[in-house]
Amino acid sequence: MRHLAITTLVILLLSIPVLGQSGLERQEEVTSADAIGKARIDNKFSLLDLSRLDMSHSYTISYFSSNGHGTTIGMYMNSIRYRISNPLTLNVNLAWVHQPGQLLGGDRGTQTNYGSIYPSFSLEYRPSDKFYLEIGYHSVPAYMYYYNTDRMRRNWFY
Repeated sequence: MRHLAITTLVILLLSIPVLGQSGLERQEEVTSADAIGKARIDNKFSLLDLSRLDMSHSYTISYFSSNGHGTTIGMYMNSIRYRISNPLTLNVNLAWVHQPGQLLGGDRGTQTNYGSIYPSFSLEYRPSDKFYLEIGYHSVPAYMYYYNTDRMRRNWFY
């Protein structure tokens, strides 16, 4: 009786991987809309298709010093990119620039500004690799005017 129970247990344990692998063949594609519980809109002209939406976040802290005085500047950036159609893309960026030390209570009496918001948006039209048109609005802090290089613009807006 004991030998029969051990044999049955071994057969059951060896059959578990076979049953598990049979489920691998039935995989379904999951989209971002399904993952958050929204039904995907199959109309190709809909502006609510979440598969066309990309969102990214970043946070940067910079330290500046001059004449023995230093300050920090923090920037939180939220970027949303939505592909309206194949050659047409909408970009929306929202940046919050602040001094991180003030959020923790440093220099309470000297300045009450806890940050500024700088929005930007653009509409890109790229029908081919040789033609690119961008129309947009970008707002930047005043100190960014002096760092007017391509590298700084790319990091700030995209």
